[in-house]
Amino acid sequence: MAQSELSLCDRIDEEGQLKLRKASYEELEALCSCATLRSLELRKCQAAKLPPCFAEMEQLRHLDLSKAVLPTFPMVVCQMYGLEHLSLAHTSIAYLPEEVADLPQLRHLDLRATEIESLPTGLGHLEVIDFRLRRISKRDQEEIRAQYPDISIFFSSPCHCN
Repeated sequence: MAQSELSLCDRIDEEGQLKLRKASYEELEALCSCATLRSLELRKCQAAKLPPCFAEMEQLRHLDLSKAVLPTFPMVVCQMYGLEHLSLAHTSIAYLPEEVADLPQLRHLDLRATEIESLPTGLGHLEVIDFRLRRISKRDQEEIRAQYPDISIFFSSPCHCN
């Protein structure tokens, strides 16, 4: 049977990973019944929002929304309490809501090439925040590092912009 003829749940590999390109909202809704899904890559996803049923995906640990067409942060992510790794790289998202701090298992936050310039409070449980490919002034970088001194935070080379 060809890969495209399999249901989305049947396309999840033995490690619980699924990679979709340019997924529609309807395809995303179909994922909510996939009990074995632990890692979901939705690069270049065309759906402008994520379905509410994503909040019930307790087994999902890794969510990659790189290059997805998301004009704002998908608030359903703040209810995905098992999430350990979240990538918003190369999206037009400009701000993170305070509720991101409510994700107790979140350890890695990938914000490369986003418009995000500041972080909400309460993210001290993270291990890594990646801000590379983003122009952030040296002063703002220092403020972010002071806000979270125990987190590994990656910036592109120090920006000497104002």
